[in-house]
Amino acid sequence: MREAGFVACFGFTYSPRPHTPSLKFEDDVPDDVKSERLVRLRNGGGAAAGVPRLPVGKKVAVLIEGLAKRGPLEWPLGAQ
Repeated sequence: MREAGFVACFGFTYSPRPHTPSLKFEDDVPDDVKSERLVRLRNGGGAAAGVPRLPVGKKVAVLIEGLAKRGPLEWPLGAQ
């Protein structure tokens, strides 16, 4: 997380979801272990690691996998 410079992390402990392939897997990780891993993940990156170094004023290559769900002209962080 720190090395990649993530700004935020949306993480949750695993729970079975209907109609997903993971529903057929056995959940063999105790809840306390899941919670501890999530705490470590959240503490290991983003704001806890400091302000990310953004490539301000530079051209960078990006990968766009599809249109935004809210609208095709919306970009994160107000980028244009």
